[in-house]
Amino acid sequence: QAYVTNPPCCPSRSSLIMGMYGQHFGKYGMSRGMPIPDDKPTFAEIFRDHGYTTGQIGKWDIGTKFQGPTARGFMEVANIPPRTDDTKNNFLCVAEDGSEVWVTEIDGDNLVEFVDRNRKANKPFMMYWSPLAVHSPHKTIPEKYPARTTASKDRRKLAGGIVCMDDQVGKLLDYLDQHKLREETLIIFSSDNGGNVSEGASSAPYRGGKGKGTQQVGWTLAPTIVSWPGVVPQGKAFDGLACTLDFYPTMLAAAGLPIPEHIDGYDLMPYLTGKQKGDVHEYIYWLNSDPNDAKHRQLVAVRRKDWRLYRQKETDVWQLFDLAKDPREETDVAKQFPEVVMQLAQK
Repeated sequence: QAYVTNPPCCPSRSSLIMGMYGQHFGKYGMSRGMPIPDDKPTFAEIFRDHGYTTGQIGKWDIGTKFQGPTARGFMEVANIPPRTDDTKNNFLCVAEDGSEVWVTEIDGDNLVEFVDRNRKANKPFMMYWSPLAVHSPHKTIPEKYPARTTASKDRRKLAGGIVCMDDQVGKLLDYLDQHKLREETLIIFSSDNGGNVSEGASSAPYRGGKGKGTQQVGWTLAPTIVSWPGVVPQGKAFDGLACTLDFYPTMLAAAGLPIPEHIDGYDLMPYLTGKQKGDVHEYIYWLNSDPNDAKHRQLVAVRRKDWRLYRQKETDVWQLFDLAKDPREETDVAKQFPEVVMQLAQK
């Protein structure tokens, strides 16, 4: 039950890096180019100001053109190599030796280089890696990656992209293991929105995702892995309501750094270590109501326990779903539970 609060990509990333609901700084939809607050720090700025080397690799898509990574706390930003052509969403790149390479492979090399350099300099580090791939479509992915999957035809290329991304995570983990850094390193792995239905992604047992499924809960689900050997128990699942807003305070708390007052999220560590039970958030909210945004991205919703109250536009009638009994959201029970509708709608 880990969620993003402001899908899709641009607002989701903006909320993540600020630790705030987008509506708290005027972002109610895609609205690319809208600034993130200058009077409140990003998590990178906090780490930078406390002696960490901060790095960023991959997609940015945050703030104005004057609010690039280096302007908002990242000391090092990896270069994106030239593409083989200018086709949109072509992630096949030209390496220094002239060979063709998938951009995610280059990300993995940059990840290890960043960690290696800072380890040798005995400097603490914080890296934000946001891979351009997995992203859709995967039309140019090298066949060697889909060839390693058993996925069906409609999701074969997406599965290949996931294989490649897993390889890069493996490079990082192998390096950390080799240099006995795993127990000193917190890793959080998540996404900026639910999987792309048109490429065969699934949110089962739930319904929905990026593209045609934006009105169901699957678009907002981002299953998350947190790894910190010796601190976070391995192989355990936490099913309480949580969201990407929680990553900011979780990272700072883990590093023993002060958490700013503007944060809408909470430290996940007491829940992940079993010291605290239940939901991290009693309520999680979605307010994608920018009238200039595409219709399919309009979304107004509230989650509490098993309930999801939803409508596409603020003028629509509320629909209510019990996700425990009806994860595919096929039976609207708003008329049976008007008191629940009223309680959640008031939030």
